[in-house]
Amino acid sequence: VPSNPQNGQACIGYNSAAGVSAGINSVAKNNLFYAPGSSGLSTVSDSGTGNTVSNNTTLPASNPGFTDGSGLYDLISDFKPTANYSGGASVSVLYDALGVPWAPTWNLGAINN
Repeated sequence: VPSNPQNGQACIGYNSAAGVSAGINSVAKNNLFYAPGSSGLSTVSDSGTGNTVSNNTTLPASNPGFTDGSGLYDLISDFKPTANYSGGASVSVLYDALGVPWAPTWNLGAINN
């Protein structure tokens, strides 16, 4: 959830910017980008070659909405979909990528400015 969304903003940019070549041979899958009430934004901007881009949200302004129970968007429970949600399954995640057990109250470490 960007705190100050701007037209043309993207969550992931495989494009040219500031003299840097567009990203190539990269993967952007299963990303959720939510910007309430904003248009002109995209989840992935892809003008590179050989990139795999799939299963990302397509309209950031109308994606699922969240509960934000803590008011800070920094707990996993803050991201429970509340709108435009066509179903899904709960999957137990007990360990992080390094095999460390997660606490009962998960903190994403995200900062909302």
